[in-house]
Amino acid sequence: LTKKSLRFAVRELIRTKEELADSKQRLDETQRKYRRRIDRLREEGESRHRQALRQEKEAVESVHLDRLQRITESMKQQHDVAMAELSADADDRLRGAAEEAAAAAATREAFLQ
Repeated sequence: LTKKSLRFAVRELIRTKEELADSKQRLDETQRKYRRRIDRLREEGESRHRQALRQEKEAVESVHLDRLQRITESMKQQHDVAMAELSADADDRLRGAAEEAAAAAATREAFLQ
């Protein structure tokens, strides 16, 4: 090997080393770019998944709340009917007691005269 060919080989080696460093830098930048993209897509996917779960939960809760509301309304109607029946029964008993008291008073008046 001559001095000139050795210098040429060293220059080629340095140039190749610089190209390698440049290629490595571009590769690192590309990997970072795709990692960011993958992370963004993963977050969007997780966000959509969370949103879908939230919507499913709200739908199930809505069904249960509607059912509870119907049951509550039914129980209120049953309570109102029962209270009306009790009130009518109480009115009948009061009327009967008033009639008995009037009859007893009339009997007492008749007895006293």
